Parts: sequence; C-alpha cells; structure tokens
Amino acid sequence: MFYWIGRTTYKARFFIVAVWVVIALVAAPLASQLPSQLSGGGFEVTEPGESDAVGEIVANHFGAAPIEPVLVLGGEPNSVTEPQFVNSLKSVVAAMEKLDFVQMVSSPLSPNGDAFVSSSKTTAYIVLHTGLNLDEIQNKTHAINEAIPSDLTVPAYLTGTGAIYSDITEVSESDLRRAELVTFPLALIALVLVFGSLIAAGLPLVMAAVSVSTTMAILYTITFVTDVNVFTLNTTSVLGLGVSIDYSLFVVSRFREELRKRDPADAIEIAMGTAGKAVFFSGLTVVIGLSTLLLLPFSALRSMGIGGTVVVAVSVLSAITLLPALMGILGSRVNKLSVLRRELGESPIWGRLAHIVMKRPIPIMLVVLVFLLSLGSPITQINFGLPNEEILPANSQSRLGAELLIREFPESSAPIIVTVSDSDGIMNSTNLKELLDFDKYLNDMDYVTPVPNLTAMAENPQGQSTLKLLSSTPYTQWPKQLVTNTGLDRAISENHLAIRLSTELGANDAKLRSAMDKIRNYEAPSNLDIRVGGTAAAFEEFIDALYSEFPRAVLIVLAITYVVLVIMFSSIVLPVKAVLMNLLSITAAYGALVFVFQQGNFSNILNFDTSGYVDALLPVLIFSILFGLSMDYEIFLLSRVRERYLETRDNTDAVASGLAKTGGIITGVAAILVIVAGSFTLADIITVKAVGLGIALAVAVDATIVRGLLVPSSMKLLGNWNWWAPKWLKRVLPDDNFISH
Repeated sequence: MFYWIGRTTYKARFFIVAVWVVIALVAAPLASQLPSQLSGGGFEVTEPGESDAVGEIVANHFGAAPIEPVLVLGGEPNSVTEPQFVNSLKSVVAAMEKLDFVQMVSSPLSPNGDAFVSSSKTTAYIVLHTGLNLDEIQNKTHAINEAIPSDLTVPAYLTGTGAIYSDITEVSESDLRRAELVTFPLALIALVLVFGSLIAAGLPLVMAAVSVSTTMAILYTITFVTDVNVFTLNTTSVLGLGVSIDYSLFVVSRFREELRKRDPADAIEIAMGTAGKAVFFSGLTVVIGLSTLLLLPFSALRSMGIGGTVVVAVSVLSAITLLPALMGILGSRVNKLSVLRRELGESPIWGRLAHIVMKRPIPIMLVVLVFLLSLGSPITQINFGLPNEEILPANSQSRLGAELLIREFPESSAPIIVTVSDSDGIMNSTNLKELLDFDKYLNDMDYVTPVPNLTAMAENPQGQSTLKLLSSTPYTQWPKQLVTNTGLDRAISENHLAIRLSTELGANDAKLRSAMDKIRNYEAPSNLDIRVGGTAAAFEEFIDALYSEFPRAVLIVLAITYVVLVIMFSSIVLPVKAVLMNLLSITAAYGALVFVFQQGNFSNILNFDTSGYVDALLPVLIFSILFGLSMDYEIFLLSRVRERYLETRDNTDAVASGLAKTGGIITGVAAILVIVAGSFTLADIITVKAVGLGIALAVAVDATIVRGLLVPSSMKLLGNWNWWAPKWLKRVLPDDNFISH
C-alpha cells in the first residue's frame, strides 16, 4: 500500500501541492481567530458531587455566585473613608451599572455594604451580578476592563474565575508566540546540522507550519459545535511542531538515502514503502495515546484529545502526500544550498555502541533500569492539586485581585464551606443545641475557623439572646434588622446554615483534606444533613473522578497499542518490550515533575513559585502526549532492525545495523523535539512550563539511554524470541509478514 502511495504521489505531485496550497491559504485566516474562541471551562465533574450541592444551596439561599466578576479596590494604606477612595468607588460602581449585561452591582454603597469592606479598612470589593455562565463572563472580561474609569486614584483589579481564565487565555497565546520565536530558528539550525542542506532542512519546517495552521483552522470550526479549552492551543502546538518535524525528518532522510542509488520516482516509492509506513504506524500510536484524554469524563480534556488527534492526523496525512509530492518536484535539488558536507547513512558510533552493549547485556541493562527507576522514584511522594490564579504570572491583574481578596476577606474566599440543612427548619431550640455542638467541633479543629462563629456568639450575653430569639421565632417573623446587623443573613436561611471555614491554607493543602474528612465523619442527628463544599472539596472531587477513570483509560490504550505493534512487527514479544520501555521513560518524566514543580528544585532557573503540589492534570497530559511520541523512536529503530533481520536472520547483526542506520537521524529528531518542548519551559503559565519540561526530559531519556543501551541489551538477551509469533497469528496476518525460525 505505501509503495503505491509513493508511486501515486510522484505522478500527481503538482496537483497534490496545489491542493495543499489552497488548504493553507484557507486555513491561515481561520487559524488566527482560534484564540478568541477558546474557553476556560470544561473541568466540571460529569456527575454532580457534594460540592455542587453545597454551591447550589449557597447560590440559591445566600445570593453568592462564585463565578461572578469581582472588582477589588485598594490594597494600599488608604482608608475606605477617605474622599479619594469614596470617589473612586462611586466612579467604578456607576461605570459597572451602565454595562448592559450587568443586572445588579453589590458594593459598599449597597445596603449592608459593610460586608464589602475589609477589617483593615484599606480594601473594598464589588460584585457584578450578571447571571451569565463562565464562558460568557470570560467573553465579557474585556468589556468590563474597558469600562473601568482610567482616572481612578485607587488601584482596581478585576478578578473572579472568568477573569482568571481570560488572563490564562491571553498569557497562553503570548507563551505560544514566544515559544515559536525560539523554536523555529533553533529547529532550523538543528535541521541544517542533520541534513547539511538548507532545502532539505526547510522541508520539515514547511510541513510543521502547514500542519499546525491547518489543525488550528479545523479547531476553529469545531468551536462552533463544542467548547475547546484554552490549553488545547499549547498542547496542540507543541505536539504538532514535534511530530511534523519528526515525520518529515524520517521520510526526507530515507528519500535522500535512496536518491544516492535510484532516480527520484523510485526513491520516493522506497521511502514511502519504508519510512512512510513507519510514519503511519507511529502516528497511529500517538493517536492511541491521545485517546486517553477522550476516555476521561471532562470536556476540557476531551477537547485537548481532539486537538492532539487532529494535529497528528493532519501531520501524517501531509507527510505521506504533500511531502513526497514536494520531494518529487525537487528531485536531486533537495540537496541544494548545501552549507555542510554531510552524508546521511550508517553511523559507526552507534553501531559500535550496540556491539559493546550486546557483549555485556545483563549488567548494562540492570544499571540502566536502576538509573531510570531512580529518576522516577520521586513519584512515590506525589501530592496532587489543581491550579487557580497561582499559575498566572505574579503581575497578572486577576491574580493580584484574587490574592488581595483572599488576604483582606478570608471568609469570602474560604476554600471549605459546610452546609447544615433541615427541611423542617434549621433554627429551633432542638437544632440550636446540635448546631452549637457542631460549631464547637469545628472550632476545636486545627487550621480552620468557622464563620459565623456560633460558639463565640453564644459566649456573650447579646449573642446568646440573639440565638435564643431566632430559635424560638418562626423564620418569617425574624427581626430583619437584627439578622442583618449580626451578618447572619449571609449564613442562615429558613432551612439551611452555611458555615465558611476561614483558613490561611491553600485549597490544595493536604491539611484541609484531612479537615474535610474529619467533618464528614461527624455524627449528626438524622434530621440534619451536613455537606462539605467549597473550592477544596471541588478540587478533591475532581481529582478523585479523574484518577478513578485514568487507570482504565491507560489499560485500554496499552492494549490497543500492543495490537497495533503486533500487526506492524509480526511479533507478540517485541511489542511487550516496547510498551514497557515506553512506560519507563514516562515514569522518569513523572519523577521530574515531582522533583521540580512539587519540591521546588530549579525553580529559580525555570522562574516559577513552588506550589507544593503537582497539577493533577499533568500526569494525564504527559502520558497521553508522551506515550505515542516516545514510541516513535522505537518504531523507526525496530523497523530498520526488522528490515535487516529479514535479510540476514542474524539478531545481533540486525540490532547493530538498525541502530547504526537510525542513530544519527533519531538523535537529530530527538534534539529538535527537545528544543520544541523545551521552548515551552519559557512559558509564564506553570502548567505549560511543566508539560514542556516533562516531554523534553522523557524524549531525551528515550532517545539516548533507552535507545542506545536498553534496547540493544534487551534484544540481545531475547535473541530470536524478539520475532516470535504463534501459529494462530500467522493465519490471521499475511504470510510474508512473518519471519521463519
């Protein structure tokens, strides 16, 4: 089939190039519009959990909507009573009330406005009630910022989930542009060093530009059907640049190798029949790896999976159609504009290394295994968390606003909210005793303080009389002024009590998770329904949902990959070894994530603040991207080994020859992918930085230690068993796929 593709693309080379030129011209303007269509949501758990129930109670009964935009004013030693502060506040409120999508503005100027002023009297906040969903708020962020008066004498920061996601979108786009500025010049230098020719070196970059641009245009059209998450932009770009250059390198290098002894038509046919086939199966394994994301119950992860799948599919399609067509037009001119005298062929260094390793396979394999497992060992200390505003640069407006809000109004951003409900009425004389017991239980816990503090109220005569009055009076007859003055209107409704646990700990802190478990273990009377919600609870539920599905998705991916490799290599042993070695590389990357981003090593070099946890999404993203990418080198290497083995039936010679023939080109490919992925470590978004580092490290390990030492040592030990397949499999696949023993 792939030999036929080579012949066909050569015959129709001018037509194929013309079609791709039209595709590129149509795609370019659409691709440029993709960032404006990306959303920040999609991480909601499919099945609503306990935290969702708490959020619904709080929103319906206490007028709190956690996603609404918030403007925070102050943070400087100015009193909110000073004229300049009051004038700035009035100016902002008036401007916000003029926005057509704002239904109401709650501020210090509203009734009960004291709740919007910090205890230090230096900061105030304003809530914009819009009734919009998260994506709609994100799209309105620019309009809100534009409406903020420019002549304010007090700093004003727009924050809230929508504003944070909007800033993430902007910073991600900036990160991508910076990475591209770094990547393309360095990749071109690396390609010139590999090929020695500007023409040959330029082909992979052309393929990368076409593939990524076309993919972004396709994703732009998909945004009209379903939401596409903002991180899809970065993951798709790094993956598209990497695989496009990879696949082009292998095809171009094989074409140039064959061109030395054949005419262009035959060289393209051979190149597509060998390297083209390897590209197809390699792309298939990458797509299978990305299907991990499609199997998880989060639309944001699925959109990243869709983006990755599309870019790999487009890269493979362009590599087996556009690339051979361009090579057919260029012919021997592919070697023009030579800047280095470089002949691609067998690398004696890699061949000698293979022979050295195969003379002492057992000790070398054991040393490598110990080293790789040591790299991955920090994974045993992994602590999962979910990022919020802290993944943004320190000078981001939404982050500054969120941090100021948390510092000055800890109760308004409490990571744990506990609701106590009774359908027959929450405040009565019987329930009051139980509520005070529960409140005392919360007061006795470490690291958290309940707000309102019913225990503290009951310890003074005025508070005690207030609680007794409310518990003995029907809810509809409660003295409104009394409830408002005590602030209980924001915590008690007819059937619900909402307690916010003020704390200095972050929502990802393990101590808070222990506190939530302790609250859930409280033995309450059967009529009281106690539920735990808030940011910390929502994070915990997300992580639990993610990792309850992730192992199953991994097993499915491993099984499908194994079947594909069996079909390609006509062996049931070799695919097992390939999968295990792939997992070793990924484990090393996981260990690096913990060592760097959780434990904070090299944080000064990589320019980030240590969070004390690993973003729970990272292991999933790293696996889905790396599993297929790492398999690339295994497939290209073993394809050449198998070619040689079919000729000689000598396993040792085949391994050495395969490593010698692919050593130089795989080194170049890996170096370029490390450059592409490594450029994303310059990102301001920590998640993007971590993905780039994880991929770069795993590829470097896989292309050097695994390929140069572990592959030849393990294949030497297995001998002819590398190529063994049972009789029943020989009946399923064509006879010429198999090697006789």
